[in-house]
Amino acid sequence: MLLSATTASAEGNHSTAVEQYKAALEILIQLLQGETAVVRQTELSNYISYYMDMAERAKQMATGQE
Repeated sequence: MLLSATTASAEGNHSTAVEQYKAALEILIQLLQGETAVVRQTELSNYISYYMDMAERAKQMATGQE
């Protein structure tokens, strides 16, 4: 899903990218909530933050704010 989102964004399909990022991030957040190992929690948190930033950028591009 994340690969599809980044590809869609790179191709200028920002609205599609936002929807794909949203679906992928919902899954990652569920994984984070179920994770008990601190190291994996940190890695997942960093991963989620990175892709949330990417989703926000795609959202801005989709609405013409950038």
